[in-house]
Amino acid sequence: MNSIMLQRFSDALRTIPRPGGAGCHSALLGVANLGVLAGLQDYDIQASIRASIPAGTRTVPDGEIRDAITRSRHDTEPLTGSTTFKTRVPQIPPSRQKFTEAETVDWSAYRDALIARSDGAEDVDLWELSAVKPDWEPGYMDAVALIDALYAPEDLLFAGDDQTPGEVGRTIKPAGEWSHIIKQRGAVISPKFIANPLSGSLATKANGDGVTLRGDGCVSVHRFALVEFDELPEAKQLAFWHSIITSELFPVSALYTSGGKSVHALLRVDLPNVEAWNRDVKRGLYGADGVLTACGADKACCNPARLTRLPGHFRNGNCQRLLYLNPTIGSNA
Repeated sequence: MNSIMLQRFSDALRTIPRPGGAGCHSALLGVANLGVLAGLQDYDIQASIRASIPAGTRTVPDGEIRDAITRSRHDTEPLTGSTTFKTRVPQIPPSRQKFTEAETVDWSAYRDALIARSDGAEDVDLWELSAVKPDWEPGYMDAVALIDALYAPEDLLFAGDDQTPGEVGRTIKPAGEWSHIIKQRGAVISPKFIANPLSGSLATKANGDGVTLRGDGCVSVHRFALVEFDELPEAKQLAFWHSIITSELFPVSALYTSGGKSVHALLRVDLPNVEAWNRDVKRGLYGADGVLTACGADKACCNPARLTRLPGHFRNGNCQRLLYLNPTIGSNA
């Protein structure tokens, strides 16, 4: 039995919404997923869910609970063969070796299964799942919402483009100051940013040629890992992330578009130092045996100071739109 998943299942039972318009029906699948992944039998999952559903304006029939468990069982069964998938769901650090029991998982097939499960998912479906719902016109408030939700006001953030040097007070400012500036201007002028807070101190460049204020050695908080699927059609990217979020397979803090046909994701990792980053993200997610590498993600996203699109900026007339935002997922909040 998977003790980590069992604890998550227990935690999820305590947060089932009341039935009758508060989201109970959609929550049942996520809770059932955790029960299945914990290694529990169907009758134990059903009994636990039944006992945990709070009073509401409608009665949840047993069949509704059974349907959620059946769907969860189907989704977490192996894609080939009879070996169960229970302990191989990618968590942090998600390496294929860690989650392989008797045989190697076909992660590309698993990715396709996730896409198929949420086939047809659109922007609005991610909006429905978002803890902070972007109910404003796409634009500068996308950046303000993301910065205010994911960073402390004193966190130093770089904003610029690939050629912009790091300069404290100009391109590297506290998150609270960036938020204030963007609101004052009513526009986002920087196309990209570094998702992890910086120290404000010089560090040697990755190629050893000089020093920089915006390199990997300048990262002070290893909070987020970036994920992109540039080779995957946008519709499939939306379906993939919809399945990831509803199944709680990765702690997704934010999803936003590139202003083109790509969706960027920030995964909450909260790693203590660069050694842990190299182990859990650079090798665990993006190495030769990395789950995201096997799923087809862009391996260039493996470094902590990787630039990503800043939501709210307009690129060739298209807004880099914020699609989903959850400031507490994977954190201690």
